Amino acid sequence: MPQTSLSSWTKVQQTLPYRQFQVWYALREMGNRATMHGVAVHLQVPLHTISGRFSELKKKGMIREFDTVAPKNGCKRTVWEVSP
Repeated sequence: MPQTSLSSWTKVQQTLPYRQFQVWYALREMGNRATMHGVAVHLQVPLHTISGRFSELKKKGMIREFDTVAPKNGCKRTVWEVSP
């Protein structure tokens, strides 16, 4: 990992509460874009335990809304991405 990425990684890890860090890191692991539902499945946790972390991370400017998708059930979901 390049030194700049490593220093950014360390800073993020030290400044975020655990659950926020989990959500942010899961998005990174999933290719920087995913829905809340996708992150919950990836982390193997109920959706309600992480949903509030998305708005917290959005307020901090660490993630942003990228798009919306409508799975087969027709229920629209926001696709989130890690902010550059």
